[in-house]
Amino acid sequence: MKTENTNKEHLDVLHFEHEAWVKQLSFYKDELKIYTNRLEEIAERYNGRGVMMVL
Repeated sequence: MKTENTNKEHLDVLHFEHEAWVKQLSFYKDELKIYTNRLEEIAERYNGRGVMMVL
């Protein structure tokens, strides 16, 4: 019976880690959307030929 309890605890830990990873991935996806939108705003504002040549 002890093995069964240990396996349950191990699964609980894995489940917690999985949930944390999913939440972190969601956070980073949102961050990428924010940075992409901000970059688009900046690119629209500074779209001169001289600026683009530097990039």
